[in-house]
Amino acid sequence: MIWKNKTHRFSASVCRHTGKPCPAAARVVRALAQAVDSAGRAASPDFEIEGSLDLDGCQRNCTARYSGNADMIRMYCDVSEQAEATMLDHMADALFSDDFIALPSVPSDEVPCAMLQAQTRRDARPAQVLENRV
Repeated sequence: MIWKNKTHRFSASVCRHTGKPCPAAARVVRALAQAVDSAGRAASPDFEIEGSLDLDGCQRNCTARYSGNADMIRMYCDVSEQAEATMLDHMADALFSDDFIALPSVPSDEVPCAMLQAQTRRDARPAQVLENRV
């Protein structure tokens, strides 16, 4: 599923448990994107966030991991704590990219049940805001 708002382009996979995109995860990613957009303009260019949370409203009450910066936020639902961030990013690259990227071979407990991504829309921000970051 893909949708947009004034500042971001959102992409979401289908949840392996429910067979549809997770509305609880989508709400959190939308809120994170709004917060990062606000903070990113005031923060240094190397501003980053990461964390985890329990998805209230999710049928399974999954724990989701997220990471991001002013350009992109990603969320991985129901993954083990041992799942490596670089491997999760590679899976998201393969899913959300317009180019063909081979999926890595990973243990099944390290494959997210759902993935979401919010990318900053460059056409939504004036160029001087991006250039004047301190």
